[in-house]
Amino acid sequence: MKNLKVYALVTQFVFQLLILGVLGWFIGYKIDPEGILKGVLAIVGVLIGVIAFIIQLIKMVGVKDGEQ
Repeated sequence: MKNLKVYALVTQFVFQLLILGVLGWFIGYKIDPEGILKGVLAIVGVLIGVIAFIIQLIKMVGVKDGEQ
């Protein structure tokens, strides 16, 4: 059961990075197609994904095996 939680967490992390990065790039492209805002917002999206993953990881480690 523990391995399934870790697998789900890692899968969610990968999709968070992809989706938030693409979303940041898309928003930056719509605001300023010629500037560097696309890359900046994509990086911000990826950083938000990493921070969210760290918070979820801390919560998961803090929960004992019998609790949910």
